[in-house]
Amino acid sequence: MELDQFMVRVKDCEIHYVLLLCSFKEQLQQHVRVHTMEAVIACWEIEQSLQSLTGFVALLVWLSV
Repeated sequence: MELDQFMVRVKDCEIHYVLLLCSFKEQLQQHVRVHTMEAVIACWEIEQSLQSLTGFVALLVWLSV
């Protein structure tokens, strides 16, 4: 009987651990998306400033990986 109870506890811990990992993964993905977008906007702003200062139109190609 003790072994059965132990196995149930182990299974509960596994479920909580998996849920925690899934939550962490979602938060990390959101964090990366936000900072990626900020970086893209910053690069666009730099490109616009360069164009304003020099009159040169730079063609940047953004690749989605």
